[in-house]
Amino acid sequence: MTLINRYILLTLALVLSLVHAIEAQERDTVQTKAGLDYVYLDGKLTLSLEDFYTIILANHPVASQARLYEEIARQEIRLARGAFDPVLGGDYDYKNFSNTEYWDILSSELKIPVWFGTDLKLGYDRADGTYLSDERTFPDNGLLTAGFSVPLGRDLIIDGRRAALRQAQLLPELAEADRIKLINKLLLDATKFYWDWYFAHQNLTIQEEGINLARERFKLLRQNMISGDNAPLDTVEALITLQTREIEFKQAQLEYQNASIRVSNFIWSENQEPLELNEIFPAPSGLNFFELTLSDLERLRNQAAVSHPELIRVNTVLKQLEIERQLAKNNLLPSIKANYNFLQEYTRSPEFPNQGFFREDYKWGLSVYIPLFMRKERAKMQLTNVKLQQTSYDRNILNREILNEINAVYNELLTLKGLTEMQQQVVINNEAMLRGELLKFRNGESTLFLVNTRENNLLSARMKLLDLNTKYQKARATLYWAAGVPNLTDL
Repeated sequence: MTLINRYILLTLALVLSLVHAIEAQERDTVQTKAGLDYVYLDGKLTLSLEDFYTIILANHPVASQARLYEEIARQEIRLARGAFDPVLGGDYDYKNFSNTEYWDILSSELKIPVWFGTDLKLGYDRADGTYLSDERTFPDNGLLTAGFSVPLGRDLIIDGRRAALRQAQLLPELAEADRIKLINKLLLDATKFYWDWYFAHQNLTIQEEGINLARERFKLLRQNMISGDNAPLDTVEALITLQTREIEFKQAQLEYQNASIRVSNFIWSENQEPLELNEIFPAPSGLNFFELTLSDLERLRNQAAVSHPELIRVNTVLKQLEIERQLAKNNLLPSIKANYNFLQEYTRSPEFPNQGFFREDYKWGLSVYIPLFMRKERAKMQLTNVKLQQTSYDRNILNREILNEINAVYNELLTLKGLTEMQQQVVINNEAMLRGELLKFRNGESTLFLVNTRENNLLSARMKLLDLNTKYQKARATLYWAAGVPNLTDL
């Protein structure tokens, strides 16, 4: 047996052993795919991005949490309004010692706060006993009082309860900004994971196509080798290509499985139970490109300046601080409060006399409170001014960062659109090169190595195009998120 014949037999034995190995590997692959064969079924269930958004907004815990902001703001306003609730109160004091009734005193009052710092008061006082002070002496049937308390200095223009209510009334703006911010961040994250899922699924499809092409070519070359029409080394090379693509397919399977798990983090039932994606796949369509002009960019910039949730939040905080500053300025005034009450003995049908304010039965008083150094009040005023300055600086920085972020993402979108158009031409050119190389290979004018090279270049170009497409969709969502669009589902 010549050396050449031994070489041929050795090569043939090597090829046959590799054939048995790949057939066994194919059997293992089929068993492995048995649990995932729904990936390759026609008529499969798909989940579009719009339906994905709908499920998230309806059932996701974060979306449910965001809806609570409005209720929190409503209850904060209710809490602040509680400072203006009428208050009914009273005291009863009785003393009996050594069979002597020292006193039996009842004092009650209905206090009705009103907006302008004034408190309306209605009262009833009654006292009886042996040891009563003169100021506790009332008519036998008791004494009715009706009057008011009016601030003349501090608290005349604004006071703590009015300031608290005015600040609370700004909370719905704050709550809406927080709701939009939370929802948009949730939808942005979901969008990115969705397009990762889409990329992984399409990548899996491309890898599967590559395997099918390599398998068909390997089977054909193996048959030709057995019949003596092809060299054994071509069959070995085809086998190596098939094995390489099988490995890449396994990696793509893992990436798709993990991407599906990450997307399922956003899928919840109506009962707040986490769900898993089962035989559901990303919609094959949806890679829509849109022309974004400079006028569109300017519109987004203007919209961000008005309705961006971060700017709404900081502007609302500025309004609250301004109310706080007014209160601090008011507290620099002396506290002067005047009190006046009509007096009337209690009868079955009490009627207050119609004789004017300061005639016969009445009482009035004046209380004055003036801190000598006013260090507390002046410090509060300065602290509020500093907070206003800090928040104003934060707003300026935030406004610049938002506009720059919009410009940066806009530039990214334009670049990705141009790269995508160029990559589409690369794919078309690689398809033409592969068709030409296959034709030359069939005519015996090319080699399997060149065919595999052209095919690999085409598969890589398609994956690059897919990657650019998904990056474009992510950038599109990021642009509207950066502009603070109230609802990313309107994209």
